[in-house]
Amino acid sequence: MKSILALIPILFILSCSDTLDYDKLLVIAKNKQIHGDAPVRAEASIMLKVPAYIVWKRVTEIQNWQNWSSVVSETAIRGTLNPGRKFTWIMNEEEFNSEIAVFEPMSSLSIISNGPWGNNILLWNISSFNENTTIILVKESIDGFWANWLYSPEERKESLEQWLKDLKNSLGEVQVLDSFG
Repeated sequence: MKSILALIPILFILSCSDTLDYDKLLVIAKNKQIHGDAPVRAEASIMLKVPAYIVWKRVTEIQNWQNWSSVVSETAIRGTLNPGRKFTWIMNEEEFNSEIAVFEPMSSLSIISNGPWGNNILLWNISSFNENTTIILVKESIDGFWANWLYSPEERKESLEQWLKDLKNSLGEVQVLDSFG
């Protein structure tokens, strides 16, 4: 019993340290990347018959995410979207303190977050396939000691796929041309 109790401070210290610290992850996020060596990584994508400007508007209205996404229950953001803007949100019952790392209109939204179990990067890439068709690619990496104990890549991929399905449904999309990822 004493040996187990002796491990508690060590586990606590390890749980407070991240695979990479926030500032290093911010540099990665600013380069429109996720952390390739993070313990948990996932991505999902979809092609929708909706113009990119409509998709971009919906994705970047962070204050309304909870109105169309079943995985987001609350958001709090003030001011215009730009790199450095901070906001909070709740996804799958976990609260995140986030910062916009990249905001490139009609192209990329990169967000770095400090969540209850570590740091994560969420990257939205939006590109026009043609005038009325958009490809959306969402990637996520989660860093932290507890990351691979609490999350699985499959679980995170399912969550990202659900977000994309919710996005599609919120846009009134009637024809999904292809889904890949």
